[in-house]
Amino acid sequence: MTDHLGVTGHHLREQRPSSVGDDDRDASLVVWGGSTGDQFSRLEQPHLVGQAATAVHDAVSQVRHAMCACRRVAEPSEKLELHVAEVARLTQLLLDRMPKQARHLHEGEVGAEADGVERARCFGHTPSVVASNSKLCYVEGSASNSKHYVTEKRGPPMKAVRFHEFGDADVLRYEDVEQPIPGDGEVRVRVAATSFNSIDGNIRAGFMQGPIPVVLPHTPGLDVAGTVDALGDGVSQLKIGDNVVGFLSMVADGASAEYVLAPAEILAPAPSSIPLIDAAALPLVGLTAWQALFDHAKLVAGQRVLINGASGAVGDYVVQLAKANGAYVIATATPRSADKVRTAGADEIIDYTAIEVSAAVTEPVDALFNFAPIDPAQFAALVPLVRSGGVVVSTTVWMPAPGDEARGVRAIDMYVRSDAHQLSELVERIDRGELRVDVAERVPLANLSDLHARAAAGTLAGKAVVVSAGN
Repeated sequence: MTDHLGVTGHHLREQRPSSVGDDDRDASLVVWGGSTGDQFSRLEQPHLVGQAATAVHDAVSQVRHAMCACRRVAEPSEKLELHVAEVARLTQLLLDRMPKQARHLHEGEVGAEADGVERARCFGHTPSVVASNSKLCYVEGSASNSKHYVTEKRGPPMKAVRFHEFGDADVLRYEDVEQPIPGDGEVRVRVAATSFNSIDGNIRAGFMQGPIPVVLPHTPGLDVAGTVDALGDGVSQLKIGDNVVGFLSMVADGASAEYVLAPAEILAPAPSSIPLIDAAALPLVGLTAWQALFDHAKLVAGQRVLINGASGAVGDYVVQLAKANGAYVIATATPRSADKVRTAGADEIIDYTAIEVSAAVTEPVDALFNFAPIDPAQFAALVPLVRSGGVVVSTTVWMPAPGDEARGVRAIDMYVRSDAHQLSELVERIDRGELRVDVAERVPLANLSDLHARAAAGTLAGKAVVVSAGN
């Protein structure tokens, strides 16, 4: 596991049948990255992943429940008055119970949403509280007893898909929710489309509550393509009407809605040469491919690479990018996906259903990439194909990548991060005709539950984009 994330393997075990072996099934696992926002759903500091993030989540939940109790007592009145000093002491008491690895809250913020409670913010050791009833919003800006009242901001309704509990695909609800209001450094995006990624199903099922502690109800959708609709304070690099793409936070509400909030810094201009809806297929898988090749494997022209899972959404981009960068590409594929992989640029294609890959590769490779479920013994059998000093990069992090320390073969279990600069480079390649975006189907947002069900059953083939209700 990568040390800088501090996540242990048992947090990341994907709960799906190990018998799945088709390389068309993507196996990428992603972790959030980038900036810290002002809601708990954007708690993105890597050192708060895993046990620390869970501790924060538990403490915030206790604060939230205490504030909800205060609200119920005050419900009959027109104004909700909380003595901020009392809430601040309660907040600090609970936060002080966290393990040492979670005591980085002075570097960020924690917020929680609850029934009638808009936010509970904690800035280091100077908490401030924002709560509301149905009429007014109570705001306390410091640890003193000064207070004032402001009108609560509420957006008009929009359509979104959310789950209020973890479970099978039928927990997804297509419902009316309020449009979000952008905060400092944020923009609101009118969503053209999001896409389905395998991690979406694992989050919905509750398998990722440790490393990815989403707050319920939660809106899925990690990719976004759309148009900037509103700007928060401090945003200067974007303007209303800009078409953008982005890889959203793992724990924030996602883009399975008509509108979504995003930090301005994670967005890139959308490609102009393909439909905006189709651009939603790019961010997560495109960034995974880029980072696997260039951040981790340090690919240079003339190297030989072996790609397992080449016909999946990530593998398709890896083949294209590796070939464009001057690599010799050996790819595994089934007979039905061989043409797709050949079109992407593979120099050799190995039908792994007919021959052992370890027997088919006759010369050493500089890098081995794995983007599909594979039997651990078969994975280990591929390592001798990697030259001394080479690298093995894998996204199947529930099964650690094998290496060979004696020969200096590095093993990397990779996690993708949001990176607007890299995403912009991918977009430029698309617009120059050097990178193809492959979309297998376009599904209405109202049918997202059916899409999740098909993915769970193993009958979803290819990349699906989810088209917003407004499109």
